[in-house]
Amino acid sequence: MARQLRVRTIAALAHACVFTIISCLSFGLHYPLMEGPMGVPSVLFYVVDIPISLVAFGFMFFSAKFAWLAWILWGVLGTGWWYLLGISIEAWIKRLSKWNEKRDG
Repeated sequence: MARQLRVRTIAALAHACVFTIISCLSFGLHYPLMEGPMGVPSVLFYVVDIPISLVAFGFMFFSAKFAWLAWILWGVLGTGWWYLLGISIEAWIKRLSKWNEKRDG
């Protein structure tokens, strides 16, 4: 029987995929990050990554020379952040299922 993917893996992979898509559209096709077809995905990505994105955008705003480094770190640290959030989500699911078992049983 194949092992099921855990929430932590799915969350981290989803972040990495969305980050890669936004990066390719932004840098490869030269779409502005917050305008046009990139507006909604970029804003949503910024909001769901709020602790990491605040630091990254601040760094990019004040140091345009090293904006690429902030962007790469945002991708790496954001993916790690979502891995940790996945662990937290798994723990909550486990707690809630135990609570439901006690309540029903």
